[in-house]
Amino acid sequence: MKNILAWAGAMLLIVGIAPGGLGAEPLSADEGRLLRGDVLISFREAPETSVHEVQGEILTDAPPELIWSALTDYAAYQKIFPSIAGSELLDRKQNIVHVKIRINNLWPYPDFVYTLKAAENKKAWTISFTMEEGNLKTEYESIALHPFAPDHQKTRVVYVLARDPGWFVPKFSSDLDNRSIVIERLLAIRKEVRTRKKKLEPGANGTDIKPQWRKALFWWEKGDDAPADNKQPPAKEEKPAPSTNNPPPPKHK
Repeated sequence: MKNILAWAGAMLLIVGIAPGGLGAEPLSADEGRLLRGDVLISFREAPETSVHEVQGEILTDAPPELIWSALTDYAAYQKIFPSIAGSELLDRKQNIVHVKIRINNLWPYPDFVYTLKAAENKKAWTISFTMEEGNLKTEYESIALHPFAPDHQKTRVVYVLARDPGWFVPKFSSDLDNRSIVIERLLAIRKEVRTRKKKLEPGANGTDIKPQWRKALFWWEKGDDAPADNKQPPAKEEKPAPSTNNPPPPKHK
């Protein structure tokens, strides 16, 4: 009995110190949700506006560089984000970018048309957006990329949005709308990153090289490079069959 207890204690000790999660810090509840693919949402008071800031967080299976390339492709926002009907890159001066955004609204509300100033900080993996002109009362956003401690091959994307259209809308309704926008955009970022990552995989551009064994196995691979032992032998030349008609009898003089 003592031997069994000693063996069990040793196994528990191994489990407690082994790498790969057995001896590592246990996952927090939020980290577990991120690994399951959930979007984490939280609210906080926003300055100088009646709406809340909505913060969303999602986990992507890609390095920050790949996510950054998608986030800074401003002209493609209308293709990446479903709610954005138009995006135009107006100018870029080093790390400051101006982007014109158009978002379609349902009648009788007017479409949102506004210009955002994007301040990029690649060293910190952050982009801050502020509205310089447009028909919204308040619009500011930010995106930050953080390493995911349990798995450094993954990246946390944190997106913050505060949007106040300016017309009379109940506060809770604006908060729910902004919450929906945050979730939609985070899911769209993850989808876009997956697409870009897939395009970088070997053979994604149709440049696969056929292995030599394929030509050796399939004799119908035509062409001069087909193996000689797989080519069909030339057809034999057939000789005409002998005539079966009897020759006429000789004439007697």
